[in-house]
Formats: sequence, C-alpha cells, structure tokens
Amino acid sequence: MAFLLLLLNVACQTSSTSGLNITERDAVGPSDKNDRSLLSVVSGCFATIFACTWISVHSNIPAPGEKAIPVLLRRLAVMANLLIAPEFVLLWAGRQYLGSLEISKRHKGRGWTKTHAYFAIMGGFALHSDGKQVRTLQISDLEKLEAEGKVDWPDVTAEEIKDKSKGDYFSKAIVVLQTCWFIAQCIARGAEKLVVTELEVVTLAFSFLTMIIYFLWWNKPLDVGVAVPVLLKDGFEVGEVVKEMGWETEDEKVAGSSIEEPNESPKTEDGQETRLMDDTQAEDIEMQNQNLSLADETSASTASNSTPLDSKFVNFSTSAVAWVKQTTATGGSILAFPFTLLFGLLAFIFLGVFYICLGAGYLVSYTLYYGIYYLCIYPVKEFFVAINDMAYCTSLEGKTLRVPTFYSPDIEDDSISFVVALAVGVIFGGIHCIAWSFQFPSDTERLLWRVNSVIVAGAPAVFIALASILDSFFDEENGTIVGMTLGYSVVFVEVIILLGYVGSRLCLLFLPLFSLRNLPPGAYIDIDWTVFLPHIRL
Repeated sequence: MAFLLLLLNVACQTSSTSGLNITERDAVGPSDKNDRSLLSVVSGCFATIFACTWISVHSNIPAPGEKAIPVLLRRLAVMANLLIAPEFVLLWAGRQYLGSLEISKRHKGRGWTKTHAYFAIMGGFALHSDGKQVRTLQISDLEKLEAEGKVDWPDVTAEEIKDKSKGDYFSKAIVVLQTCWFIAQCIARGAEKLVVTELEVVTLAFSFLTMIIYFLWWNKPLDVGVAVPVLLKDGFEVGEVVKEMGWETEDEKVAGSSIEEPNESPKTEDGQETRLMDDTQAEDIEMQNQNLSLADETSASTASNSTPLDSKFVNFSTSAVAWVKQTTATGGSILAFPFTLLFGLLAFIFLGVFYICLGAGYLVSYTLYYGIYYLCIYPVKEFFVAINDMAYCTSLEGKTLRVPTFYSPDIEDDSISFVVALAVGVIFGGIHCIAWSFQFPSDTERLLWRVNSVIVAGAPAVFIALASILDSFFDEENGTIVGMTLGYSVVFVEVIILLGYVGSRLCLLFLPLFSLRNLPPGAYIDIDWTVFLPHIRL
C-alpha cells in the first residue's frame, strides 16, 4: 500500500511541476568544476550496491553438468533476497559461519580449517562410484561413511580449495575498498555538513550489512564449479549404501511424485508426514507432465472443455492443501507458518478465479492458469520458501547432486545467529532514519520515508518476538483450543508484519530513485578532502 501511495504521489508531483515552478530542492546541477554530477552520485551508489549484492554473494556448488542459466538464476535469487530481506541473508550467513566453526573444531586433528568446513557446507564433497557422482555428501554423511570404512577421508588442502575458488585477496580487496571508500565519503559529507542524498543513505545501510556478511563468508570459497570426488571403496554396492544411509534416489523421487495419491502425504518409517513441496521439485515434475500431455489435452478439450482443467484444479488444490497441512504439522520451523498460510491463501484465491474462468473457454483458462501462477503465485511462494530455508534448511531436502541454495548444516545451537541478525536488522533500519530530517521533494515522500524506516527497524524484533510466542503456543504440551486459537492469531499478525516489511523495503528501494528527479543544490557539492589533511593555517 505504501509503495502504491508512493507511485501515486510521484505521478501527482510530476504533473503539478510540469511548469517552470522552482522549489528549494530543484536540481540546478553542478555549477563548478569541483562539484559532482548526478551521474557520479548514481554510479557511485550503484557500484557499491553491485559489490554488496553480487560480488559478495558466495553461492553453493552447482550440480555436475548443470547449465549456466539455472546457476545464474539462483544467484539472482540470492541477490533479490539480499535487496528485499537482507536480515535473513545475514541469518543464513551466520548459520553457515557457526557451522564452519563447529566442523573445523571437530576435525582440527585432520588439519581442517574453516575453509575446509565451508567447502563441505557448500557441497564440496560428493560420493563417486564407477566414475559417476552418486550424491553430494553432507558432513554427517561423510563422517558416517568414513567411520564405517566405506570411504577414505578426503585428502585436500586449504590451498587446493582456495585454488578452486574464483575469489582471491585482490577481488576481496576491491569489494572492501569500494565499500569502505563509500562509507568514508558519507562520513566526510556529514562532517562537512554537506547534503547526503537518500540513495546514499540506502547504499550506506547496505554497505554496513553486507560488510558483516562478507566477514562471515571471508573463508568461504567463491564460485567453485566442481566438487571433490570421494570414491566408494571396492566391495561396497551403491544400492546398499544408499539404502543403509536412508538416501532417496532421483528415480524414487520421480516415481513417488507420479503415483502419489492426492489426498495422502508420503509417510516415513515412523509414520510421520514428510514435506511434499521441496524447492518446488514435485511441482516442476507436475508441470513437466502437464506440458508433455498438452497436445492430448487440447484435442480432448474439444469434446469437453472442463474435464482436463477440472483435473488440474483438483490436483493443484489438493497439493496446496497437503503442502499447507504438511508444513504446519512439522515442528521446528516456526517461521514457516506465516509463509505457508500466505501461500495457501494466494493459492485458493487463484484457484477460485481460475475455476470461475472455466466457462470462458479452454485457451483462456489455460493461459490464466499458467500466467497467474508464474506471475503471481510462484514468485511469492518462492520468496517465502527462501526466507524459511534461510532460517531452517539443514538437509538436502531430497536433492542428490547439490545442496539447496540456502543450506546450512545442523548444529547444536544456532540461536546466536538469530540474535545477531535481529540486532543488525534494527541497526540496518536505523541507518535509514539518518534521513529523518532531510529535504524531500514532497511532504508525502518525507512521511513515507519516516514510516517505512521505523517499520524496517522494528519489524525484525517484533517478528522474532512473535515467533518465540508462537513456539510456546504450538508446543505439544500446550495443544488446547485456546492455545491453538491464540497461536494462529499470532500467525496472521506475523503475516501482516511480513507483508508490511516487504512493502516498506520496496518503498525504501524506489523512493530514493524517485527523489533523484529533484535533488537540492547542496547535493552536487563535492567533498574538499584537504580539510581532513593535517596542515598549518596562515
């Protein structure tokens, strides 16, 4: 809502200032050779944001033979999450950092460092047999296989791992120097009482947060493309090892998704329900099957337009219900509740609209089915699943050839990462409050900036506090009707907070860009660095 209000205000301001009216913020441009231009302001901010959101991201190792486009899309997804929800990316980096500390200490006798630990976390070791990769190994898998004598402990040095990394001290120095230089410029402009633009304030906040992320990932290899093979010893069959380790193969995963009853969820040996949706893999399989049968459905639709679409409606609705039920039924992922319920709400709204449109004809309904899903439902669901994974993903989630995008190993206590992410999130939002008394093109934009800065600063603390309350409500010993009612009430409050937070983040991203249309003259005055150098005044 705030973002829509911002767009409306900009449109009104543009129409009302189409004449020659001059305000105190009119951008007169640089008038002296020592002044800076609008291009220099924008390029400096964008270069720093690029260094913060693209170069500093350390992605996991891709699957063997994986195309460049999926790898690029995953990196863009991390970049988008860093722009919209940077506190959760910091939480993910913190969990990986704690995992690297625990792993490196546990295997210090083997000569392992934090570089080894990070390499294992990002999927650096893979089980091989007969020249083929069987599975990416988690550190727990590697430890168990080595203890049972089925593999040898990988003999790889930190120097060999660093040689695989695309990041060296020179590239790291570029990121650090660019970020530190920008921070120094902002501090110097404040010391000289020069105008700092809203875009520079946003960039300053990103610089502060991503410097912490970069510190946490300092020993994590960058853009490694191939995992180190861990060979299965002779005398051991791959099938037996997979069965003993309890791994799920790709064939079993595909077969399970194709024969699974819509009203039933897969069961484990303990009779507990497992996750239906796992990084949308089951969903992708369903979409592939639908695409393969598109021609058959088209011919069949001439006889009965509603039959294939009714089938899709039933399959999609039962999958949505089952996925919502599964995620809310599994314990340990408190933050999954609002994401899951919000996705379920959007799914049912989408299904209702889709079902109503059945009478409009097969082609129109089919277009709406995929168009609305991929433009509206899918991005929202993927964003919420990513947020949940950054906080709780500790397994391969059915993957065999690579670790999930936001994977982190399971450790004894990762609560400190939540505390740090919370504290940094409050500071991150507080930095935006630096522009509290800045000149804005309009009073509406100033109000929007103030309100959204407060929301960004306070929402993480409120969200984590509500998550703690929710944890007690959903405790097995507190399963009363009153407790569950209060618990689900907290869930919906979390949904509202999350939506407000995302809207505020988007508003704080676009508002500085809109303000560039009308900068105050003082924004073009460059820094006189000589005043900071020791000298004698005559």
